Amino acid sequence: MFYNVDKLIKFYDSLLGKVSVQLIEARLKNTFQNTMNLKILGIGYPVPWIENFSVIARDLFLGIPSEFNDFKWSRNVLNQSFVFDHISIPIPDLYFDKVFICHLIETSSEVEKLISEIWRILDGQGKLILILPNRLGLWSRNENNPFGQGTPFSSFQIVNLLSQNGFKNIKINFSLYFPPVENKIVLNNADKFEFIMSKIFPSMGGIMIVEATKSIYAIPKPKKELNTKYNLNKGLPETI
Repeated sequence: MFYNVDKLIKFYDSLLGKVSVQLIEARLKNTFQNTMNLKILGIGYPVPWIENFSVIARDLFLGIPSEFNDFKWSRNVLNQSFVFDHISIPIPDLYFDKVFICHLIETSSEVEKLISEIWRILDGQGKLILILPNRLGLWSRNENNPFGQGTPFSSFQIVNLLSQNGFKNIKINFSLYFPPVENKIVLNNADKFEFIMSKIFPSMGGIMIVEATKSIYAIPKPKKELNTKYNLNKGLPETI
């Protein structure tokens, strides 16, 4: 399953979408500090955030899944984009310093292959940053927003997935604690929800912002076709 690009654009142009972008962006600031000389790749639909990186990154690319081939990113003169077939990225090994993914992992039918491709194109000690729907949050339970589509993850599941596929030092932050409603009172006080709820229920945010470092000592092993599959309900390999 993949998102409809028109619906993504419409959501992020709405008041609910704009508020969510602002709150997530505040959480991403530390992650994208000191990127002046870095090569950054955004994959999926990270446009609401990645546009702000164009003035600070050495090279900025957007990887568009082939299912999004009707989407053209042309808002910035520094635009460099390419289309890929989801699990085969046309980039040399060890090329990027940071890879930032949003609206892709939770809809992928071949998550481990995608993660392996990201591992391959990241430079040694490169960083992977993911925005994912949190299984425990309210947003994954409402289909009125993009984080209510696909398969949400728990923190245990994403840590297990990344650690088994060549990543270490996995850190998770949460955001979007307010309910995903088009209510102006709620939206005008979303930052207050963010502050209060993050103190009381820190793991109940609507999304997870995951940062992981490539481990050069843990090269992902190729998986035998049809021998295992990833069980998202338990976060463990399941024999078939």
